[in-house]
Amino acid sequence: MSLFSTLFWGIFLLAAGAVLLIKHLFNMQWVQGGKLILGIFVVLVGISMLTSNFGMHSFNSDDDTVSVFTGSQHIEAQDNKKYTVIFGSSEVDLTDIAPGSRVEVNAIFGSSRVILPDGPVKVDANCAFGSVELPDGSIVFGDRSYNRDGDNPVRVEINCVFGGIQADE
Repeated sequence: MSLFSTLFWGIFLLAAGAVLLIKHLFNMQWVQGGKLILGIFVVLVGISMLTSNFGMHSFNSDDDTVSVFTGSQHIEAQDNKKYTVIFGSSEVDLTDIAPGSRVEVNAIFGSSRVILPDGPVKVDANCAFGSVELPDGSIVFGDRSYNRDGDNPVRVEINCVFGGIQADE
């Protein structure tokens, strides 16, 4: 059960409605409706956090994969896709990607590891208030390129804001 699931809100609204009905139908002064409803909400949020990933996961579309508040996950990269991590971590594997492919990897308040393919590759990295480690050096602010010469290179765009990205060969 996640925080925003139908089950969570169903239980919360049912309990809150029951508290309000009991308070008003039976004129019970000892029942503090607002405080009790807030208490029920806090307990249900705690249960939701303990039993699930708190509604935070990966979202996939045809062109993008966005991971929000996720633990480390391994991703086999595909051509013309964008992989974004927000408050989490990921590993984007480019070892099996076709020559000439384009991939974008973004980390915002998160971290990513990019495994570069064996053949020709061109990496363009941009960073603001974070760190990007490329095979030939690193940056903490600004941009840098890395090239491994050859025909039809895999093109990788790396963008990092308040996070870290490590590109390994």
